[in-house]
Amino acid sequence: MSQDDLADIFSNFGDIFNRTFGQGPGTAGHHPDRKYRNTNRKGKDISLDLPITFRQMWFGSEHFVQLNGNTLSVKTPAGIRDGAKIRYAGHGLPPSQLGTPGDLIITVKVKKDNKYSIDGKTIIANQEISVWDAIVGSDIEYEHIDDRKLKISITPGTQNGQMFRIPGYGVNGGDLMIKIHIKIPEILTKEQKSVILKWKNNKK
Repeated sequence: MSQDDLADIFSNFGDIFNRTFGQGPGTAGHHPDRKYRNTNRKGKDISLDLPITFRQMWFGSEHFVQLNGNTLSVKTPAGIRDGAKIRYAGHGLPPSQLGTPGDLIITVKVKKDNKYSIDGKTIIANQEISVWDAIVGSDIEYEHIDDRKLKISITPGTQNGQMFRIPGYGVNGGDLMIKIHIKIPEILTKEQKSVILKWKNNKK
């Protein structure tokens, strides 16, 4: 047997050893199959903001998002919080080589509302009352997000910005805070002016 034949035998043995144990030149600690190594790669995530109204936040809602030529149904549960994130695995960008697509990450944004604001589970509702109701007190009707009507007892001497707490009417059993805004009339009748002036003079 020639030296060349011996060299070929040892060369073939080395190739078998390297394929079996993955220790060939330049592949230490890696699988020699490039396709296998690339399957662990992941594409980039896509981030989107999803604006919803207070009513949609309260009841839950379904939205349709156009992504990569496809329509994706995005459902938000009732009582979802502002800033909450919803992840859809595999709906992100594809990898540059073999692997799995990234994820779609949707961030919920509750739109600002003239009547409502939210703090955790507490809903703060702006409620306008007349100056007369604020002075002498009255029972007023408040309409909630879900159209329920509540009777609110305004105590005499209620101040602008004063809060009335109603437990259980916030998000997921939280509180509802009624924030009072006193409406000052722009036009008064002669009789109303007379009463106010009489009251003002008696206060001196």
